[in-house]
Amino acid sequence: MTDAHDGQNAAGRQHAAPLRLSRTFKAGRETVFNAWRTAEHVRNWFSPRTYSTPDATVDMRAGGAFDVCMCSPAGERQWVRGTFVEVTPHTRLVIDMHAMDAQDRPLFRAYTEVDFTDAPGGGTTIHIVQTYTFLDPAMAAPMVAGASEGWRTTLDKLEQEVGRMSDAAATDGQGSGGTALVSTCLWFEHDAETAVRLYVSLVPDSAIGYIQRAPAAWPGGAAGDAILVNFRLAGQNFQALNGGTRAEYGMAASISVQCAGQPVVDHLWAALTADGGSEIMCGWLRDRWGVPWQIVPDILPRLLAHPDPAVSARVFAAMQGMVKLDAAALQRAAAA
Repeated sequence: MTDAHDGQNAAGRQHAAPLRLSRTFKAGRETVFNAWRTAEHVRNWFSPRTYSTPDATVDMRAGGAFDVCMCSPAGERQWVRGTFVEVTPHTRLVIDMHAMDAQDRPLFRAYTEVDFTDAPGGGTTIHIVQTYTFLDPAMAAPMVAGASEGWRTTLDKLEQEVGRMSDAAATDGQGSGGTALVSTCLWFEHDAETAVRLYVSLVPDSAIGYIQRAPAAWPGGAAGDAILVNFRLAGQNFQALNGGTRAEYGMAASISVQCAGQPVVDHLWAALTADGGSEIMCGWLRDRWGVPWQIVPDILPRLLAHPDPAVSARVFAAMQGMVKLDAAALQRAAAA
């Protein structure tokens, strides 16, 4: 970056030209975004090379804190104290940061904007713009002059952290080479990425892993299109493939979700049947892409396994008359 000043504002504060930089990571947007989400991850990367990050507080919500302590090789500590201004999951962060001196007084403001985009060849590119206001120009100017190199080595550490996060997800229930031994692959015409983003937003403990994009034009689309999306639903491995032609799903296989209470059933049912999805029977539905789902209140398996055969029979009969399963009605049948 340049350390030339643009002048002074009415308060006598000096400004430096904004710093702009980008970096592409071999991981999905969710993974890269999540590296900013918790203090556990931030401590592993948010400091330049040779520095460590012994302490951090991260409360990722508008108005939440982003406070990071960086420690030099000589043991000198410097805090960056920030506040989240904008949080758009997997897409954008805005953090109003202040670099502090040893007495915890602000030296300069670093208004930091981070945008997360899908890289054309796969992976994620982050674009960072940091805008500076000097509060103590004599101390701040040399620090800001080194910001470009500091960020470069910091992003090197972020790349390592994203790699660790990706490896941890890849090896949880997968082969030693990082490739899933078993994944359920769902076929889509061209909406695989859109479908997966909906699915992972609905089911807890879910995330997109890696999106493979077409390196060149292909019969089903153009270069840069998503062709394979690796993801996890409630910790289970899935893939979504864009095949370029429509495939019809039968009923011999489905995605079954046990729900902790009727509100969760209602939420998933409404989201998955919206925009062209359809209800079937006994808790079964098809989403807008034709994928079959079973949305099951977690009380149903327990009631069907009741030691009194009469109770389980009444519950079973009640279930057969339902389309969307009704936990309260099933309980009433059990108690009748």
